[in-house]
Amino acid sequence: MKYLSIMSGILASVLLVTACQPQNSNNERASNGIITTGEYKGNEFTIATGNEDEIFMDMAEAFNRMDAEALWSYSADTVMMRSVEGVEVALTQADMAGFFASADSLSWDIDAVIPVKITGSNQVRIFVDSREVVYRKDGSVMKKHLFEEFTFEDEKMIRVRQWDAAMPDSTESI
Repeated sequence: MKYLSIMSGILASVLLVTACQPQNSNNERASNGIITTGEYKGNEFTIATGNEDEIFMDMAEAFNRMDAEALWSYSADTVMMRSVEGVEVALTQADMAGFFASADSLSWDIDAVIPVKITGSNQVRIFVDSREVVYRKDGSVMKKHLFEEFTFEDEKMIRVRQWDAAMPDSTESI
């Protein structure tokens, strides 16, 4: 019986010491990725904890209302945009108002929003998977499945990059 008590004591001590040891877990990592090129090369990404994702969803609602003024209240005066064709243009509120004026109606359905912060900077990038349909006044229809990167500094959108894929009629969501 004495032997059983000693073994139980040793086992309890080992379990206690093991339970108190720090655990190596991916959840404890400060970053969730790394930038390998460009201005922020070597910096890491973390999931953003600010309210940029909420700002973005407000912007999406303004876009769907075709309200350039509300959309631009979350944007710098000029936003640099690299379109799906790879062309970079400077957009203003007036440009968006012109785009909206050319449309009868539109819908931008957001499937996923992933906000990430670049460590060591005040920049947040929001990666968005979405579907957009624009019915233009000239009778044409644009349907695209988009992946976009929206860059924010100090809670203002400063840059947009787009990639697209053809969107079959049957596409409902991701």
